[in-house]
Amino acid sequence: MPAAVRGPSPFAGPAFGAALILALTVIAYIPSMKAAFVWDDDAMLTGNLVLQPDGLRRSWLTTDQANFWPVTWTSYWIEHKLWGTNPAGYHATNILIHALCAVLIWRILRRLKIPLPLPIALLFAVHPVAVESVTWISQRKTILAMLFFLTALVSYLKFEDEGRRRLYGAALAAFVLALLSKGTVVGLPVVLLLCAWWRRGRI
Repeated sequence: MPAAVRGPSPFAGPAFGAALILALTVIAYIPSMKAAFVWDDDAMLTGNLVLQPDGLRRSWLTTDQANFWPVTWTSYWIEHKLWGTNPAGYHATNILIHALCAVLIWRILRRLKIPLPLPIALLFAVHPVAVESVTWISQRKTILAMLFFLTALVSYLKFEDEGRRRLYGAALAAFVLALLSKGTVVGLPVVLLLCAWWRRGRI
């Protein structure tokens, strides 16, 4: 009697990995939903230029802001329209951004064929080193820039594998958004060179 043919396990696919990362991140950070504004969160929100009349335009087209992070300021502007000064909404957004970053790290590690990509991504998702950036609303700039940085990286790696020009365009656009969130992501080209060396043994 021939053995039954089994299909692929639902616990081995990419959907399961992404769902596991998202679920574990939410479980780890859900206590922060009860947190209030801390340190300079109030100034970053209620005292931010972007919330003043004509503030959104000035955040993009002038140097009136202390730092030129217009994508970060726009995220605050959108959320203020959604939930005003209720800190829970801002915390929820930060948690979601961090979870998406962990999923992108997992995808990048898989594409680079680095061993144990899922455990590494899960460790990043819950590691205490990320707590300040996730739970401190004023650190939105850091995790938002990382989200676009990782999006640019995974898009470029896919472009190298598949050769589709729109993936190159997506990588470039994501890199620009990352720079407009926080300028410390300027090192992406160096990271791409390191990825090339990892994949091919040369640059």
